[in-house]
Amino acid sequence: MRFPAALAVVFLCTSCPTAFAEPVGPRLPPAPPLPQQSIDLSQFPRPPSLLPAIDFWTHVFSNYSEHQLLLHAQDFPHKVITVLDYREQAAAGANPVQLRRQLLRDERAAKEKIDALLKAVHLKRADPASMNAEERSLFELFADIKDPLIYQKLIGRVRGQRGLKERTALAMTRAGAYMQEFERIFAERKLPLALTRLPIVESSFNVEAYSKVGAAGLWQFIPSSARQYMVLDDLRDERSDPWTATHAAARHLQADFDVLQSWPLAVTAYNYGRTGLRRALQQVNGSSLVDLIDRYDNPRFGFASRNFYAEFLAAVDVERDAVLHFGPIKPEPPLKFEQVELTDFVAYSTVQELSGANLEHFHRLNPSWRSEVREDKLYLSPGASLRVPPGQAQAFKLAYEKLPAGQRHSRQREYWRSHKVRRGESLITIAKHYRIPLRDIQRANAIRNPHFIKIGQRLKIPPPADAMLSQAGPKVHKVRSGQTLWDIARAHSVSLEALLAHNQLDKSQLLHVGTRLQIP
Repeated sequence: MRFPAALAVVFLCTSCPTAFAEPVGPRLPPAPPLPQQSIDLSQFPRPPSLLPAIDFWTHVFSNYSEHQLLLHAQDFPHKVITVLDYREQAAAGANPVQLRRQLLRDERAAKEKIDALLKAVHLKRADPASMNAEERSLFELFADIKDPLIYQKLIGRVRGQRGLKERTALAMTRAGAYMQEFERIFAERKLPLALTRLPIVESSFNVEAYSKVGAAGLWQFIPSSARQYMVLDDLRDERSDPWTATHAAARHLQADFDVLQSWPLAVTAYNYGRTGLRRALQQVNGSSLVDLIDRYDNPRFGFASRNFYAEFLAAVDVERDAVLHFGPIKPEPPLKFEQVELTDFVAYSTVQELSGANLEHFHRLNPSWRSEVREDKLYLSPGASLRVPPGQAQAFKLAYEKLPAGQRHSRQREYWRSHKVRRGESLITIAKHYRIPLRDIQRANAIRNPHFIKIGQRLKIPPPADAMLSQAGPKVHKVRSGQTLWDIARAHSVSLEALLAHNQLDKSQLLHVGTRLQIP
């Protein structure tokens, strides 16, 4: 399916770029021919009702620049009304901040103009001959929708979508560093390899991607989901580690599929949440993604969730046909490494020097460590697994064994943070944020009444009193429902082999809820 031919609405907007009034539909190139499939897509159906949305996202990923803004109907993404085009200003070196402000002003003005036109079209819908050219173009764009109130319903529901062509081309380049290993991880779990293309949608393969809702890394895990599979503490955030996060994403997607028994639903659940999606299916008595899109009316199931599967399929298509869309792509070479393990608390700068890698390369191989560790304010912890360049593991181990006692420590450094109290915060919320007991903050700041703090007040935040930030020593873990030995090892930053040996277990042994394991 292709975009309708009549996609132009001419605006009288003196502040808008000259290309603003150009028709959109006729300028869209035909879809490229489909070559031999490189990955199996048989488990990812394309219902006819989703084809227009897939086509829309294909063009967003491959044809439209980040300096173009498509204004389209939120409920019918493929119905593009017009495009704001700032490519000439960007190429001429316009200030990015000023250009962004202009875009926001023009977007508001354009949406107001479209709403006014929609009102006029709604009133004149029974007499198209009375419409002017702008109104007639808008009338014809939505004439195929069999709802007499459609123009009225569209008022206030026009959305702006920036083009992603440059970001997608860059994603194709970045993906080379990781895709070989990602495919191995998913193949090992017998998961469809197409799923390894989800980071194109989630992060454009930007390891440092961080969303406004707190999602991080290539796979854009939010903290609550990430803690089921990865370590998030004062030393590290493994959402930023491409390899660890990919293992987590594979397990998370498998769990979604196990519950929903459909890859379109499982992919959508990755965005929306499997519990909410299952509840939505029950509410509409449905069994498919199309059932949800057609019948589920809930503000939480908004534009992003409704379009996530179509967006994913478009990303798979564009990645497969990258050369046709972007010309020759030069992927980054795969990142290769060996792994070593620490037995002491050690400074980041020390192990970086032992690794044989420069600072930038070492951080790229070990991106999960927080800035406090990278700046040597906190030590790396015993049991931590580190990546070093290929061929360097043996040299690292020999050099590590020769480290003087002054560089191998039995205790973590004590690191105190400073927190400036903001409006709406309480001592309770601050304690929860830093995951430490309220009484510890009270004691550190000599606060007798926990309800009496002032906006702007500086508080000393003591380090958490857990195994990561206290003296090394024996610790016991009580097994919870759903946990595996691998989960527990990761959570305590020890190797699986060390955990097994310390507890005289083997990998095949079943865990029982309530079992107490000694953490080495």
